[in-house]
Amino acid sequence: GAWCSAHYLRTNLRSTVDQLSLGHREGRVWILVFDGMRFDTWRFVVKPLLAEHFTVVDDRPHFCVPPSFTTVARASLLAGCGPKQWQGFQGQWTGDEFTLAARNFGLTQPEAKAKLRLQKEAETLKARSKLNRPDADASTVNILIYGISDECHDFYGDFGSFQEKIRHDLLGNAAKGVGGILDDLLRRIGPDDEVAVVSDHGFTELLTGDACAVSAAEVASAGRSLKDDLQWRYAVGFAPKAASATVAVDFNGETHHMAVGRQWFCREGTKQPARFAHGGCTLAEMVVPAVRLKRVT
Repeated sequence: GAWCSAHYLRTNLRSTVDQLSLGHREGRVWILVFDGMRFDTWRFVVKPLLAEHFTVVDDRPHFCVPPSFTTVARASLLAGCGPKQWQGFQGQWTGDEFTLAARNFGLTQPEAKAKLRLQKEAETLKARSKLNRPDADASTVNILIYGISDECHDFYGDFGSFQEKIRHDLLGNAAKGVGGILDDLLRRIGPDDEVAVVSDHGFTELLTGDACAVSAAEVASAGRSLKDDLQWRYAVGFAPKAASATVAVDFNGETHHMAVGRQWFCREGTKQPARFAHGGCTLAEMVVPAVRLKRVT
C-alpha cells in the first residue's frame, strides 16, 4: 500500500532516472541506504545533521517489507516489490540487489552496467576512497549502502550510546583528521542531484524478562535446525509453542514466524543473547524513514 517503503524509490525517482538516461536533465541520483536505521534514529540523529546541508522533503514514516531483516527488506526496497515479484533481466526469480534495482528503474542489462553503481559497506574508509573520484566518473544512479545502524547485532551498550556512535560515524573526528560519512557525501553530491535517504528495517531491544525459551527437542521435532532456523526475532518453519503470538510470512518457499511485541526466542543453552535484534513485528523494527533531499546552495 501507500505506506510501504518498497514503492518509494520508483514513485519518487523513476522519472528522474528516465530524464537523465535520455539526456533531458543534468545531475545524478544518489540513494543512501542506512541499513537497520530506525525511524527515531533518523529523526533525532541523522536528520539534524543532514538538514544543515540539505533540504528535507517527504519526511514521513513508512513500513518495511516483512520479515524485517536485510535479505528481504533491503532487496524489496531496491526492487520496488515483495519477494514473489523479484525478477531478473530474463524474467527469472532473483535476489540479486543490483539486478532488482536496475529493473525497478527501468534500466536494461547493458544500461545498468553503464549507469548504475551499487556500493555495499559504503561507510568503510576503503569503500569511500574508491568512491572519492571526480564527479565526472560517478554513475547516473548511485546506491550507497551504509551498515552503521545494522551493527546493532554486535553492540552491547545502551540505546543512547548506540545513537551517539552513529552520530560519530556520520561526523568523523576533525581533531584526529578522520573524515565522516557526511564529509564524503558533501564532496560528491551536487546541487542538480536528486538524493533519497532510506532504511530497510529497524531493530528492537531484547529484554531478559521477555525471553521465550525454545528447546532443542522442540526445534528437532519440527524438522528444523536450531542454529539456522531459530533466530532471536523469528523462527523458520515452525511457531515456538511458548510464544504468545506470531505473524507468519512466506519467503522463498519457507514460512517465517515473526515474534510480536517484546517477546523474543531464546535457544536452549544460550548464555549471552544479543542486546538488539530485528526480524520480528514491532514498530521499532518495521517503521523506517524514506525521504528526499536537495543540496542547499
